[in-house]
Amino acid sequence: MNIDELTIKYIDDAFTIFQPTGKVHNVINRKFSGISFSLGGKLIYTHNGKDYVSDYNHALFHPMDSTYRWRCVEGGEFYVLNFIPLENHTKFVSFDLAEPSEFHKLCSDLKNACIHNAPTSTKMSIFYSIISLLTHQKNTDNILNSAIRIIESEYQSPSFSIKKLSQVSNMSESYFRRKFTEQYGVPPKKYLCDIRIAMAKRLLREGLKNVSEISEQCGFSSIYHFSRAFKQSTGETPKEFAKKQSL
Repeated sequence: MNIDELTIKYIDDAFTIFQPTGKVHNVINRKFSGISFSLGGKLIYTHNGKDYVSDYNHALFHPMDSTYRWRCVEGGEFYVLNFIPLENHTKFVSFDLAEPSEFHKLCSDLKNACIHNAPTSTKMSIFYSIISLLTHQKNTDNILNSAIRIIESEYQSPSFSIKKLSQVSNMSESYFRRKFTEQYGVPPKKYLCDIRIAMAKRLLREGLKNVSEISEQCGFSSIYHFSRAFKQSTGETPKEFAKKQSL
């Protein structure tokens, strides 16, 4: 979804609400599309098995009719903007706010406009200013999706490096690791290893190649590193795993 393509026919409300740490809530067929963030807390949204963060530095777009679960990992005040778009977008989108104070100010203006029942033209003007600002923010989800595609296409290379992914994503290596872990729940190095192990399992089940060939094809630098990583992941050596498949 390109946020700058978003057009709306109706703004329902803009408000803030306090959520306590530990609260969990399930949403079924969300009535409105929405944009949310935190003024001082942190929510984790889970949709289709994927987690999205909503906090002071991250705004989140919620599609209308979506079903998801959220949990409050850090209590605080959260901002919610509900609206009905002309065309519904089905994807959650996370925005890494480079200028959160400016974004928060516009959202506060829209909240006040809703409270005081300002003219529709006023509310629409503020809304599109919010959208315009979001178009200049980093779409963290899209950036990290690109990194995932690179991992899945180049995992077979023993020289594959996380540094390359951070450079492609225009982030420092430490910042990339943190953002990736926040988004996917595991560090990028483990995600890469999991991809390699999954392919190794498939090849071991097929039984057409020996351990050395599989180690090389899956991008491990040596049989030793392959065997150690495989056992850490599965509790078995590659040979033990392969033997069970042939029984």
